[in-house]
Amino acid sequence: MKVAMVSPGWPPAACANGIVTYVHLLREGLKKIGVDTRVLSSHVEGTGPYPDIIDLTRCGSRFYVADKVRNRVISHFLPHDFLAYRGARSIANGLRHLKPGFYPDLLEMEESFGTVGLVSKRVRVPLVLRMHGPWFLTGGALGAPRDESFRHRVAIEGKAISRAKAVTSPSKDLLERVRREYEIELPYAEVIPNPAPVVDNGARWKLASCDPDLVLFVGRFDRLKGGDLVIEAFSTIAANRPSLKLMFVGPDRGLEDGRGGSIGLKEYLSAQVPDLSVRSRIQHLGQMSAEEIPEWRRKARVTIVASRFEVFGMVTLEALAFGSPLVAARAGGTSEIVAHEENGFLFEKGNASDLAHWLATMLDQPQLAAKLGERAATDAEFRFGPDVIASRMKQCYERVIVENGSRARA
Repeated sequence: MKVAMVSPGWPPAACANGIVTYVHLLREGLKKIGVDTRVLSSHVEGTGPYPDIIDLTRCGSRFYVADKVRNRVISHFLPHDFLAYRGARSIANGLRHLKPGFYPDLLEMEESFGTVGLVSKRVRVPLVLRMHGPWFLTGGALGAPRDESFRHRVAIEGKAISRAKAVTSPSKDLLERVRREYEIELPYAEVIPNPAPVVDNGARWKLASCDPDLVLFVGRFDRLKGGDLVIEAFSTIAANRPSLKLMFVGPDRGLEDGRGGSIGLKEYLSAQVPDLSVRSRIQHLGQMSAEEIPEWRRKARVTIVASRFEVFGMVTLEALAFGSPLVAARAGGTSEIVAHEENGFLFEKGNASDLAHWLATMLDQPQLAAKLGERAATDAEFRFGPDVIASRMKQCYERVIVENGSRARA
């Protein structure tokens, strides 16, 4: 079996993106069970070599002048659809750049901007739509203005999802929300979780070697990821814990105010954390590579995931795989990964006071934290290991290929 997968970036080490991580881990699992894959990437960092990666920015069309004219027309008359049209052409061109010995049995891609709907009209390869975060959910959680552009993107994504021949979702929560939002049944949709990274026991979190006064947050500073909630909760308990520190790992995208504006992390700290003794213990390390973050997971006494919404939560799954004691928001698909008081703690989403309570509980009970972390690592391995998820995904692919063949013969 040969499968082409669309990714927003490559390599994984250079991309702080859950979809890129998903593609990377799934490919590892698929390779072990004999599935050959190629990646069509919208952006490739560096020069490689990446023999199995197609850089879509370098896949020019055979009709350059005509495409340039078409781009201008579409961007002028259909500005909300421009990204989808450009993306669809790039993917179709990318498939043509695959080596002659690799003709995919199917193509997997996400729902963003409804591009998959246009791709399906341009290629003969059967498509699997992998839902990663429809805009009506992620855009809403980010606080994006619900203007014409917002509504149009929601509509075209819904149209693409409803017309897809095969749909997979990383969580039951996401699938049910999509069904309700668009009033569609999606009878053949399947819930297949994202794969977790494989972490050897020796590389996992250990109580004896962590910093008992270090709290870790990995994520963008924006409304969706809830960095503001982390800061508020930390400030609440740090006032009485003079040695407690917060390490904030991730890019500063700004906190959307719902009116088209935003406030950056530095400005937010100045306004919301007046106590200098507390503010000085909040360190923003910026965006880090995938190779750097594991060391902080092992160092931190507690890891926080505070998202107001998560389709599934790769950052949650990564924390579990490392056995990191975890306090996570009861939001979206996270509740399908974390079981409260079994492999971590869950707090009420958007509630900084509840987060502060469970954060303090985790800090005050080190043996319980260690026990939860150990269970988390075991759970990640047996429920979400790449081999386990790849096997389920292969079965889905096989069904799509068989059904597509049946339709072609009809």
